[in-house]
Amino acid sequence: MNFTFSEEQNLIRETARGFLEEISPSTAVRQWMESDKGYDDGIWQQLAEDMGWAALAIPEDYDGLGLGYVELAIIMEECGYRLTGSPLFATICQAAQALIHGGTEAQKQAHLPAIAAGQTTATLAFGNGGSFGLDDITLSYREEGDGFMLNGTAGQVIDGASADLIITVARKEGSADESGVRLFVLPRETTGLSATTLKTMDQTRRLTRLEFANVTVGSDTSLEGGWDCFLKTCRIASIMLAAEQLGVSRWCLDAAVTYAMDRMQFGRAIGSFQAIKHKCADMMVRVESGISGLYYAACVIDADTDELAEASPIAKATLCSDAMKNAAECLQIHGGIGITWEADVHLYFKRARAGESQLGAPAWHREQMALAMDL
Repeated sequence: MNFTFSEEQNLIRETARGFLEEISPSTAVRQWMESDKGYDDGIWQQLAEDMGWAALAIPEDYDGLGLGYVELAIIMEECGYRLTGSPLFATICQAAQALIHGGTEAQKQAHLPAIAAGQTTATLAFGNGGSFGLDDITLSYREEGDGFMLNGTAGQVIDGASADLIITVARKEGSADESGVRLFVLPRETTGLSATTLKTMDQTRRLTRLEFANVTVGSDTSLEGGWDCFLKTCRIASIMLAAEQLGVSRWCLDAAVTYAMDRMQFGRAIGSFQAIKHKCADMMVRVESGISGLYYAACVIDADTDELAEASPIAKATLCSDAMKNAAECLQIHGGIGITWEADVHLYFKRARAGESQLGAPAWHREQMALAMDL
């Protein structure tokens, strides 16, 4: 593996950084926080159509750009740095991955070109938004005529109230192992499916509770991939969530250093005090080590090897824990001003805390890492 960013990858980062600095300042993030969707449709179209981010990791056969997961991780990191509100994570890092790795050819042709063009948004519903073990799947299905009937509740579904498509993961009633797991693709407006937007600590991302009450779907909605597809999808999504958290961690470092150099106490910038220097140094170490861990994991996805079972939980556990630590240190360095509504520090602290638990807490991922290594 080559761990040096290519000229094209560096250009993608520079372009993304400049674009997001323009369209995703703090004032825009706060406006999106007050909206129903948590993002602006016009901005999403710019991200998808003008920048091509929705098509980035979708194969060329389905009108995508066919780039790799390193490029996608770069975009997710920069979006995390700016807390950019968009359906990019749920649509591309979750739902599209399930279709790519488990959809039938007909399903891919029907949905992936529209997703790549930014015309369709989607999400993944499977449990309560936390860990993704077999027992975490809270939806069930049974065969009903030529199709299936779905029942149950999925909590904390990202963008579940606004997504056009819902990739639903369910277990066959009475099944006891992975063989009973199926994935279904269905429109959000399906009869019997209701959505309730949840009140959450992190106001920059919308979470939804989806309730399935005797939802009847045809056999053509069932994806080919079962448990293996679900597991791979969640592992990829975990790495991309870690990329967002790296962006959060980087912002906290930059904000802390800037404030420490500007804030004067006893006639000196507080950044000159040894205790503050040590905090900032530790924050920088977390960011730099996080870069290595994240992009190694992204390279593993591109290489399509069994190492994904180890690389994904390592990235998710480490980067999410480090983002939380950096956010806490940033808050401490800012002091009382850091917890005021006008300061942005609390927004990043909340995103770091929410991201730490989404798709499994660090302790759960460390357990998965140990199992993958036969420890």
